[in-house]
Amino acid sequence: MEKKKSKGKLIALIIAIVVVVGVVATGIVLAATGTLFGSTKEKAFDLLKQAPEKMTQSAVSKQLGLDELSKAMLEKGMDINYKIKDIQSSDSSVDLSGMEMGVGLSLDVNNKKASAKIALSKDGSQLSAEAYGSLEEKKAAFSLPELIPNKTFSITASDNESQEALNSISAVLAVLPDLQETFSDFLEEQGDALYDSTECEKVDNGYQIKITKVSLDEFVNKFRDYVSSQSETLGKIEEKLGMSKGTIASGVGMIVPQITSYTQDIIVTVEGTDGNLTGFKTSVTVAGVKLDIHGAFVDNDGQNTANVELSLAQNGSSIGTVTYNLQGKKGDVCEDTIKMVVSSMGTEIASTEVKESLDTKNNNALTMSASVKSYNSDEVKMSCSGSVKNLEKGKSITLDFKDVSVDQSETGTNTFGMEYSFAALDGEVKMPAGEEQVVTADTLQSTLTQYQSDVMTNLQNILGKWGISDISSLFSPSSSNPLGLSDADTSLTTDSYDGSDDDSYTDSYEDENDTL
Repeated sequence: MEKKKSKGKLIALIIAIVVVVGVVATGIVLAATGTLFGSTKEKAFDLLKQAPEKMTQSAVSKQLGLDELSKAMLEKGMDINYKIKDIQSSDSSVDLSGMEMGVGLSLDVNNKKASAKIALSKDGSQLSAEAYGSLEEKKAAFSLPELIPNKTFSITASDNESQEALNSISAVLAVLPDLQETFSDFLEEQGDALYDSTECEKVDNGYQIKITKVSLDEFVNKFRDYVSSQSETLGKIEEKLGMSKGTIASGVGMIVPQITSYTQDIIVTVEGTDGNLTGFKTSVTVAGVKLDIHGAFVDNDGQNTANVELSLAQNGSSIGTVTYNLQGKKGDVCEDTIKMVVSSMGTEIASTEVKESLDTKNNNALTMSASVKSYNSDEVKMSCSGSVKNLEKGKSITLDFKDVSVDQSETGTNTFGMEYSFAALDGEVKMPAGEEQVVTADTLQSTLTQYQSDVMTNLQNILGKWGISDISSLFSPSSSNPLGLSDADTSLTTDSYDGSDDDSYTDSYEDENDTL
């Protein structure tokens, strides 16, 4: 019986949190629509919608124009490249000296294309893999440039069973814009109605917003009815996902009574001066569990702070708290400190802290540090120093860290260099270079078998240059034969590799643009 009670309280608590967060989010959305009426209410919501920005604004990010860059990347697409180099490990059993690892990702939002590349390089030799996908072409492709030079293998959606998944994903994504537009219409219409029913009055230093249970229940019930009316649009998704028609509407219908059983009047107090948010607070009690959320903000020319706390209590006794603190300093040297702490019954169970500093007068020198602690586990610390390069605000940026250190008592200290660049997409996302080989489910195994010998020979050549002279264990019986090789195939060992540096198999492929 006690387990059932505890489970019930947990469910009640989860629903309470969802309700409060949902209400606050709805309020922010309503305020952002610009369809607000009434001076007092409009001023209150104008203040409230500032909360997300104040909780996340960073002096360093603002100086570097990262908000504008993020917006451009979401609108156009993105190019992201990540490289780790100069690895030094405290583990003497692992020799990673001279090894570099790079990861690249390109995403074309408008044309629904994406490509990715991962590469390992050492002593002038590289081992990489590239992938490509296009929803409009209904095509996926991959290549192994060093193992199978000048070849790209592609799969195009057709009627065969192995490729129907690509068709399904494409079909689902195709209806999402219509679905988004449809629900936007609902939120605009019913959001206005919910806003009109919201009560607001002026209080000391701010406003008090009241969203009644009656209004919330009406909003939730209308959402249920609306979902039921969208059978055609939802049916396309259900069909492609292999769901019975009406599954989504049925699920929403089942959960609505549970939601309305916990809804109640929600009161949010918003404080501010001269149109600038200085704080907010709200509270709700469900099944004897009280949830309090309050925030306080300071923002001036020289600095900004944000303090937000979420606390849970039952019968007057604290259950747990989550605190969030942001401190930012503006000027020639921009600084940010973000700290989050999770506590339960007066004991800190987890915390994280991030610090960053940007010296605009010293070639945009950038330093960062972070620490993560959890109950009964060792603290993990990270620190790095470097500089900002290739900065075009709103277009691109490169973070070049010469000295990155990760320290943990169990693994010791590991150091490496790291270069991280990201930019708004400027160009076209293309398939990997090489002659295209169309592969179907029927031909996949035969295609792999055709190139097995080349893959093994080239792989052993590259690994041999890296000082890895025995890879036969990868294909031993204990490995469960991961590549599906026959006994004859697995007989290929390092005895066939003489350790020479014959690069004839790569001469036709190597190109400086293929290196991350």
